[in-house]
Amino acid sequence: MRTACVVGGVLLALALGSDVANAVSPTLQFDAGTSAPYYCTDDEGAYLSGVFTAAEGRSEQEGLEVCLELFGSAVIKYSYESISEEFSCYLDTSGDLIVLPEGWTYFDGPDERGDIADADASQISTCYDFYAPPTPEPTSSGVVAPAYDAGRTYLGFCTNEEGTVLRGIYTSANGKSEQEGLDTCFDVFGDIVIGYSYEAATNEFSCYFDSVDVPSIPNGWEYFGDPDARAPVAGGSGTPESVCYDFLADPTPQPTPSGMQVPRYDAGEIYAGFCVDRDGLVLSGYFTGTDGKTEQEGLDTCFATFGESVVVGYSFEEPLQEFTCYFDSASLPPLPSGWSSFGSLDARAPVVGGDGSANSVCYNFLLGVTPSPTPFPDSECSAHVVAAVDRTYATDFPKPAIESVKEAYDFVEAVAERLPLSSSLPFGLLDLDRTSTSWRLAIDAEDATDSTLVATTIAEARDGLGAGSRAYGTKFPPVFKGIASKLASLDDAPGFILLVSDGILLKPDNWPIYARLKNKLTSDYGTSAPTFLCFRTEGAINTKFFDSVCDETFYPGMDNKTLAEIATDITEQICTSSLSEIQSSSVRPRGRR
Repeated sequence: MRTACVVGGVLLALALGSDVANAVSPTLQFDAGTSAPYYCTDDEGAYLSGVFTAAEGRSEQEGLEVCLELFGSAVIKYSYESISEEFSCYLDTSGDLIVLPEGWTYFDGPDERGDIADADASQISTCYDFYAPPTPEPTSSGVVAPAYDAGRTYLGFCTNEEGTVLRGIYTSANGKSEQEGLDTCFDVFGDIVIGYSYEAATNEFSCYFDSVDVPSIPNGWEYFGDPDARAPVAGGSGTPESVCYDFLADPTPQPTPSGMQVPRYDAGEIYAGFCVDRDGLVLSGYFTGTDGKTEQEGLDTCFATFGESVVVGYSFEEPLQEFTCYFDSASLPPLPSGWSSFGSLDARAPVVGGDGSANSVCYNFLLGVTPSPTPFPDSECSAHVVAAVDRTYATDFPKPAIESVKEAYDFVEAVAERLPLSSSLPFGLLDLDRTSTSWRLAIDAEDATDSTLVATTIAEARDGLGAGSRAYGTKFPPVFKGIASKLASLDDAPGFILLVSDGILLKPDNWPIYARLKNKLTSDYGTSAPTFLCFRTEGAINTKFFDSVCDETFYPGMDNKTLAEIATDITEQICTSSLSEIQSSSVRPRGRR
């Protein structure tokens, strides 16, 4: 579970303070000062080096006592790792040399410890600065809070205009209601609070601040979010266990009719239970009380509230006196007041069945409105398609990065399943990692022509993700050199590179390098150069990198379309372009000019 560059024992000597030989008596309390989630840092935010060992049942206090007994006043900070059952001593290394005791291991920052998938920072480790002055108990500011739902409501933790989670401080709700939680935020922090979220599933609530107004943390509270994120609140992260309340904003407008003729609720297939996708996951949904509405009136309300472009399913919960509108999780609308969210953010449209719950009936009304997407006929589509998937995202913790890569693979899967794969239309899959670019499924492999094997390969890539998805930088250059050149050389059909990424370079100012690589492809191969169709995972605002290399860019929610509809558009573009290539090939030579 843990890795380190040096193994503990008599082989390692550390430079420690001169008084270590005479260890001090362990009288300090581990929580006497301040605490923070994750491993310990210095005053400038750089991670400190330290030594760690197995806790072997010791408590937080007993772990600190062992540190002090062994290393004395050289111990400057201390952390406890409850999941991995270890504790760490952070040492002043400016003095004498001592031998590291047997059973201890040296580490230089968190990269040598190994994070635990699906665990947040405070679960992995908590740093205790026991020498620091204790944080004073919060005192009342005297500021009266507004109504928590006075403005706009969003699904997830509060984010700014760039989609970054704002700096927040959270604590246990201890039975407080949504309003009582916001009252507490204002009572403790005053009117510098700019946003608020309530996490009923974890019994917590969060107060948000502009990065220039973040207060010191009181006892019993924890920091989270981006310390550099600027106000205002502009949306939510989409995380289903939280609801963000932008009480400073104008209220969410009341629903207006979408203008579309609502289909009959029972026009398509009917399933027992809540609506699920092809993986059996309950789709993301918003539900509210029926207030006496019939099944048809409930669906009418879904369309009037959210519009026809995003509602992909509907269920009616008569025993609960509720109804639910379902969405593709990549196209979630704002959560209006009076509605609640549930379902899985990993679920993807379309609706394919129900989960069997006796409390609900799922209506897949779209089956009675429009047919499911069907691939182009083989005779009408001939191309070489490579999906290049960016598998690294610079997030604070591994889980959000893994989710971003999963969503990228979901989109690639949606495109692949709409293409009539064959010997004249192979589909390759390329892994773009931090230090490597590698074929997961080569374009000239026999498996690349089989829809079932391509789908299996994509699923294996999606299911095999780990903490390595959280990294800075992606190895993009080979896409524009060897990979693109290989596609250009296959001159029997046009080539397409489906580049799926957030479009963010480790060094954003390097975008001209890629612009030159793209221009060189056009210069070398002319019309045989592959077309770059880019899908930006992080939304509508493009980057200079994507602007310079993409022949066309797509993004979630584009033109109010679902991911499935965008995938269909890309498929049609590939096949339409291939038809044009075939029709013009008799009068225009392919290959290098």
